[in-house]
Amino acid sequence: MAYIYLDPYKLHLFLRAAQAGSFSAAATQFAISQPAVSQHIRDLELQLGVALFERRRRGVQLTPHGERLRHYAERLLALASEAQREIANLENAADTQLAVGATPGIGHYVLPGWLAHFHAQHPRVKVSIHSGTTESIGQLLQQRRIEIGLIEGEPWPTSPGMTALALGEIPQLLVVGPKHRFWNRVKPVTLQELDGEAMVAREPNSQTRAWMDALFAQHRVQPRIVAESDSPAAIKHLVERSATLTLLPQYVLDDELSSGRLQAVPLRPPLTRTLRATWMNDEPLSLQAHAFIQHIIAASQAGWTSQLPSSRRTKGLRPPRPSSRRSRKATGNL
Repeated sequence: MAYIYLDPYKLHLFLRAAQAGSFSAAATQFAISQPAVSQHIRDLELQLGVALFERRRRGVQLTPHGERLRHYAERLLALASEAQREIANLENAADTQLAVGATPGIGHYVLPGWLAHFHAQHPRVKVSIHSGTTESIGQLLQQRRIEIGLIEGEPWPTSPGMTALALGEIPQLLVVGPKHRFWNRVKPVTLQELDGEAMVAREPNSQTRAWMDALFAQHRVQPRIVAESDSPAAIKHLVERSATLTLLPQYVLDDELSSGRLQAVPLRPPLTRTLRATWMNDEPLSLQAHAFIQHIIAASQAGWTSQLPSSRRTKGLRPPRPSSRRSRKATGNL
């Protein structure tokens, strides 16, 4: 039976706002904006179907529902801390295994740094890595061949028994090599200017490609796809050596951008996708899976770069921003 997932991060924000009687105080403590705190609280209220705070001219005050949630939130977070302490003792337990799946870019550029730090803390957990498209990661989860999947965008196919936790927004960059006419361009490129441009893209059966095709169809833009690959490295090499362009997540480009082999051209509107951890919620996760999820949540809240390989650290990964109907940013999902 599916359960309601109460995000510990949102509960921490909720408790801090309740204690201080102020969203701005919670924002200061967590180093995020006040609108972001308001969005997280609204998310909790929508999830629970009740108002948690009374908004006043000077601060906020808990409603009766909010008072009740505070009682349970304190107990839940205390229990989570206790579980975390138990999980920290994994290295003293017998050898255990954890199967993790990831889409190609995440598996090659993000996951190794996380696993290196995770292994240092839990040396007796043996991790096996499976790489594939978002669809195949979803299938591996449903087949119980992996416990945790790491993907960009929404899980696909959507399953009522699947939980997806947003870890952060990833900028999607328009990338060119020195042979392209956009090289050294300072003025932002519009999506309409990509119409007819020679482009290297992900393979047709990937959700990244589906996202890109839907984006271009929405804006009535039709780039000329001249090559397709399931390998971000192959896409980068081809763009570097030809008068083509591509869209790639920022975390795969640090080396090429810093060395000047490729350039990220300003794009209007800027594009992002969301990095998510997914797992099946119809049965309890193993102790090592809980430990790994807590590990990557902590990495995302710390700003990502502390647990990425040093050659691939980037300022482009940031916590998810609250969605808004008025937002002009085009955001993509898998």
